Parts: sequence; C-alpha cells; structure tokens
Amino acid sequence: MIPTPLWIVLIFIAIVIFAFMLFFADSNEGRATQGLLMGSVSSVIVAMLLLIHFLDNPFHDGGAAFGPLPGAGAQHRRPGARRRRRERASAV
Repeated sequence: MIPTPLWIVLIFIAIVIFAFMLFFADSNEGRATQGLLMGSVSSVIVAMLLLIHFLDNPFHDGGAAFGPLPGAGAQHRRPGARRRRRERASAV
C-alpha cells in the first residue's frame, strides 16, 4: 500500500506540473493549440495517478480487479494430494 504522504507528494507534483504548463501560455498560439498542450499533459498525469492507484489496490471490487484463480484450492480436495505433497517434501 502506498503511504498517504507519498500520495500527497504525487498530487503536489501533478499540480506543480500543471501550473508550470501555464507559464508556456503564448498569446500568438491559438486556444486550440494551448488546450491541446494542457489537455495532453493533464491526461498523462491523470492516467499515471490512476495507474498508481490501480496498482496500489489490485484486489478492489470492479471489472479490472484481480482475484483468486478458479480452482486454486482444488489441490486440497483431490484424493491423495496431501500424501503426494508429504512424499515430495520428504524426498528433498
């Protein structure tokens, strides 16, 4: 889990980068060009923060969540599985 102070630093850095982009505002450029610049930088920052959040919480409830594989505990239900495991452990 990513600690709260690190999240604060990541969000602070995102705000600083966004504010830094405001210094590149040029009156000779059109609004569409400046909007594209700000939008692209903002979307990359938001995508990275969302990716960090997803990787920090991989077992959340949702469509892209990880979970146990189907049948992961099936080895304990097979006849003789424990015996074979003990035999392999004693052979080592």
